[in-house]
Amino acid sequence: MQKNECLLATLPGSQSGDRLLVVLVQTKAGKSQLVLRQQSWAEGIGWYDQKSLSLDPHQLRQLKAVLGCRSSSPQKDEPDVPAILPFPGVACTESA
Repeated sequence: MQKNECLLATLPGSQSGDRLLVVLVQTKAGKSQLVLRQQSWAEGIGWYDQKSLSLDPHQLRQLKAVLGCRSSSPQKDEPDVPAILPFPGVACTESA
């Protein structure tokens, strides 16, 4: 199944060879998830995923509540992650 990925942020890790990617993933089936990817750097390989954690829109709303974030449109059943995460200038790719 093909999917679109939009890189929302790259956060530096505690060490120079580590980082955390925040990625919005949308499948052709219309599902959206926020994915957190912990990556490490290896010479000859480059950046590679160590761990990956997917959050569906409901989990994302709960996480935002725990962190004290407020949504611009606090609706009970928001179906779409992009409406929850308005980030300008995201880098989008399409992958298989």
